[in-house]
Amino acid sequence: MGKKLEDISPLSQQIEELLNQRASDLLALIETKEHALKNAPSGSVRIVQRRNNVLQFYKKTNPGDYQGTYMPREDDALARRLIQKDYDQRALEKAKRELQLIQHFQTSLQKNSVDTTFVDLDSTRKTLVTPATLTDTQYAERWQKVPYRQTKIHGDNKKLRTDNGDLVRSKSEVIIANALKNNNVPYRYEFPLVIKRKEGCSENTASFVNDDYCEFHPDFYCLNVRTRQEYAWEHFGMMDDPEYAARAVAKLSLYSANGYFPGKNLIISMESKSTQIDSLEINRLINEYLK
Repeated sequence: MGKKLEDISPLSQQIEELLNQRASDLLALIETKEHALKNAPSGSVRIVQRRNNVLQFYKKTNPGDYQGTYMPREDDALARRLIQKDYDQRALEKAKRELQLIQHFQTSLQKNSVDTTFVDLDSTRKTLVTPATLTDTQYAERWQKVPYRQTKIHGDNKKLRTDNGDLVRSKSEVIIANALKNNNVPYRYEFPLVIKRKEGCSENTASFVNDDYCEFHPDFYCLNVRTRQEYAWEHFGMMDDPEYAARAVAKLSLYSANGYFPGKNLIISMESKSTQIDSLEINRLINEYLK
């Protein structure tokens, strides 16, 4: 079964983003083609295909010139420019028409989308109904309130607290958590993921529930509010330690076996003694996947 309607971003918002991108592309295309046509030669070309697929070109100088004048081989470059000109004229006309249709549809969608039904209600009725779709704010708030069993943190780590008030295990995790908060990205710290065990996986990699499944606690489980896609974020902080690096590789292999892939639904950051965590890199990752 697919997602419930309220669990996906409002349809009008998804369409609006796609249409805005398409409109932007069309505007760039229109500008390019208009510039090209200003510098195009006059006239047009009639193409005749002879034996052995040999093409002959005939230049037409006005609409009433149906036959045109034969163009010798040395004029092939000019013929191709005129053929390109004809294509550019047709593409420009359709690009302008498509842009008009998009703008008309956007106006109509904004007025008639089901997503506006809840927005148009008075404040009293809003408290008495369950909306068909949730706003980004409503969805993020509901997502953030999902209860889960948090792992315990002992010892000196109790002193490491994020701006959200979460206790974390390292200074690097404080940096990541605060960057997520500053970018308004909802996250769950060490949210449990129960995934299928990979044959031969070391028990040092995760806490095993039984022989078939194991439980992971990614450092952060994040939500892209705009797309409503969830990402596991793993930060590997001691990659110059051979044993730690080996466990990290095994963990990534297990993630991959369960459909978690870097850049798709898994974010990875790393550091070592010689290469410390970079807050600029953390923000780049957030902007790439979570905004």
